[in-house]
Amino acid sequence: MFMEMKRQNVLQDVVDYCDKVIDFCDKVHNFCDRLYIKLIIGTHHDAVDAGPVRVVNPHKILGFSALAHFLYRYWLIVTTGTAQFSGTSWDLFWLVGHMTLSLSSFLFPVRKNRLFDNQIIWRELQLHNIVFTARSCLIFAYQIYYPGQNIWSRFVIVMWCHVMADVVTFLYKEGSTMRDMTCDNQIVTQDIKRHLDKFYALSQFAATAALIIPTAHTFEHATMIMFSIQLSTFLMTLRLKGIINNDMWHMFYTASLLMNFHVANICYNPDKYHYLSVVMSLFYVWRVVLRGNKYLGWFFLIWWYDFIMNNVMNHVMNASIHDKIVKDVPMNALVPYYVPVY
Repeated sequence: MFMEMKRQNVLQDVVDYCDKVIDFCDKVHNFCDRLYIKLIIGTHHDAVDAGPVRVVNPHKILGFSALAHFLYRYWLIVTTGTAQFSGTSWDLFWLVGHMTLSLSSFLFPVRKNRLFDNQIIWRELQLHNIVFTARSCLIFAYQIYYPGQNIWSRFVIVMWCHVMADVVTFLYKEGSTMRDMTCDNQIVTQDIKRHLDKFYALSQFAATAALIIPTAHTFEHATMIMFSIQLSTFLMTLRLKGIINNDMWHMFYTASLLMNFHVANICYNPDKYHYLSVVMSLFYVWRVVLRGNKYLGWFFLIWWYDFIMNNVMNHVMNASIHDKIVKDVPMNALVPYYVPVY
């Protein structure tokens, strides 16, 4: 009798387990169906009529291509230390593709008013992301055609893009773009959100500094900064379609920003990284703590950086080289060492 009851219990446990497996498989199947319908099939808006030719799903094709390109470049950076851009027409092809992806968002109806309880794209953010994508593209293109180290030309380009973003804010402003991003209080609580807001601000300042200050890895930084910008819009599309929730938006977006810091850590030599960290931190104090004007803040910080690198650091480096080799090397052999260290 006892053995029979035990056998029945075991059979019931097996049946319950099988039911759970079947239920899980059904959920996975339904989720895959939703992904296929919402991400692959898409909507009737994603089409362009060019005379007799109808281009179907241009935004989707550009989006998945851009995502694959970003991941490929990130993999190259991690494995080789560089994204292996060479300033060729092939690099420009991808650059145009990323910019076209942002502009193709105009194919879709985007609400003008913001929904504060959902991470759904609205007009202000759409235009902001286009402007900041253009910022990365312009710096990328500038590095191709003018590969010199002119920090002030880059400063003008970046600040011009920020002026355009301020114009968009003036016309469509509804709250703070990033600080008012909502969360579901499940994984991302209000306390975590407050820390994330500070991290988002610091990341934005770091991105601006990385694009203004010339380095040997401008291509890598411009690309990965653009990745976070375009990914945020893609995540809002997933939120709109019910594939992710608000907390997941924060998690994926934060991961993309951390990837940028990882790239900086790989690409920069320690001295350059420290100076960029100082610029970023000083601007954070100026803008967030003291509430200073961002344009004045960037102007004085870039002037300070330019002065330090062109005067103080050159003097220190040349003095260090002189102290190290002057005892053993003739003076005429020192001439090649006395060059700007930028």
